[in-house]
Amino acid sequence: MGIGVAPGEVVMGAMGAKDRMDYTALGPAVNVAARLCNKAEPGQVLLDSAMHEASKGLDNVRFETRQAIPLKGYADPVPTFAAIKLRAAAE
Repeated sequence: MGIGVAPGEVVMGAMGAKDRMDYTALGPAVNVAARLCNKAEPGQVLLDSAMHEASKGLDNVRFETRQAIPLKGYADPVPTFAAIKLRAAAE
């Protein structure tokens, strides 16, 4: 399984009819993360530009610039980065 990560505001909560209630999250960040997840290879973690920028400075992860990916609902391809774990964080 691959993982897609994108930061942003979301609406979360239980939605649906009483007999078909489901807990969900909605919003543009959820859409980008889900689409990146679908494009990620098994074991791969893909991030969008905003998450890459917010993650700079982590000492146990490096980032590989990937080719921009066309995503449904977006006019331009979305720049992506793969997170690569270097070593376990200090305990």
